[in-house]
Amino acid sequence: MTTEISVESIDGVLSVRTANGPRDYILWQWTESAPHDIYVEFNNSSHGEYNSIDECTVMLDGVHIVTSDQDLIHFYFDGISQALYSKFSHGLKQIYAFVPDILAVLD
Repeated sequence: MTTEISVESIDGVLSVRTANGPRDYILWQWTESAPHDIYVEFNNSSHGEYNSIDECTVMLDGVHIVTSDQDLIHFYFDGISQALYSKFSHGLKQIYAFVPDILAVLD
């Protein structure tokens, strides 16, 4: 399955999602009303939490995350275009604009 990328902004809520299937995804949500609170969910809503990411590195092969509990999470892209990669990384740059030290985007 080719990786799906979605970036949506509706009523002050920005959502960025990448998925390789219904149980293999990462979702970020950010709201204008609480710009320092970033919700991140992995594979299931029971694995969702606010401000749980210490480091997030985005590369052409995928996303590599260090959580605040020092867990490592790796999500690998499958067959995304440069345009989708740019859309995804731009969405995350918007989300992490108030805490830019967390995000590293490598082109």
